[in-house]
Amino acid sequence: SVVLRAVGQDWSALQFADAALCNDPEIALSAFAQNWLAVMFVGEELRSNRMTIMKALQDGRCTLELASSALRADRDVVLAAVERNGCALQLAHASMRADRGVVMTAVQQDG
Repeated sequence: SVVLRAVGQDWSALQFADAALCNDPEIALSAFAQNWLAVMFVGEELRSNRMTIMKALQDGRCTLELASSALRADRDVVLAAVERNGCALQLAHASMRADRGVVMTAVQQDG
């Protein structure tokens, strides 16, 4: 599609795409591959999509700040985030900040 090609050349083109296209995982992941800040331009549907956010986190291109509140309470999502950056713990849901395993992973990451 035209939008996929545009986003493939410049991730910030996503901000001008139709809302339905901003929720297209292929388009979003193409933008994420260039800059994790593209998460700002995806719809809530993708911010709440566990698979999309996990992919962005695994690539090191996303923070919990832009994930949905439900995913900030998802242990696997939070662990993926704190394994990359222990400071991500401060953006996690309170239940995750109280989870010993999550906290230990964050501390080990940041020393």
